[in-house]
Amino acid sequence: LVDGRPVTPVAPAAPADADPPPPLETGEYFYEKVTLLLPHAYGLEGGRVTEETWWGPDGSGRREGRSTTPDYGLGPIGSWGPGEMPAEDLSRLSTNPDVLTEQLVERSAPGGASPQPPGTPPPGVDVDSAMLWRAISHLLEMPNAEPALRAALFEVAASIPEVEVLANAEDPVGRSAIGLRMATGDGVFHLYFDPETLQLLAGTERYEGGAVWYRIVE
Repeated sequence: LVDGRPVTPVAPAAPADADPPPPLETGEYFYEKVTLLLPHAYGLEGGRVTEETWWGPDGSGRREGRSTTPDYGLGPIGSWGPGEMPAEDLSRLSTNPDVLTEQLVERSAPGGASPQPPGTPPPGVDVDSAMLWRAISHLLEMPNAEPALRAALFEVAASIPEVEVLANAEDPVGRSAIGLRMATGDGVFHLYFDPETLQLLAGTERYEGGAVWYRIVE
């Protein structure tokens, strides 16, 4: 139940032997290196951005970043002690996909913790589905989204009716992956996950005119 209401079960899309990494322990850090490849399009110069983060469950961490383009603003750079790293508190989000779906719908709605613009989805795509996809994509970009939460976000994304699950895909750099494809009024989006750990490997965003943004995670 969420706030006393029943939730709709999410049908598992992950391989039966998928096994997300264990929770972080005290003194451990979740490390992530992200490379963004930005196109020269829509009046933007384009370029390459590299961001590295170390996040600890006590709220401490470090963030470094480099950019070759003035069109992309880097977030806060530096080191932070316990409870000081600038990041939204995600501790209340469930790792149960059924419960998480309801939480994401609530936080994406107007007045929610992270409202998502409804946009204009194409025919056949529900507005709520488009908002849910954007909410999931946004959370997957957060350095403090721990492995179990990311695995649950994969299950929720795969359960969106308009999402196509690509079981034997490759990410943009050739790694084996489970791909998720979603077409909205903004463009065509892909998320790629490691089939063994259900951790995000990459994402692409293709907009009208053919410009493509790449997000590669290491």
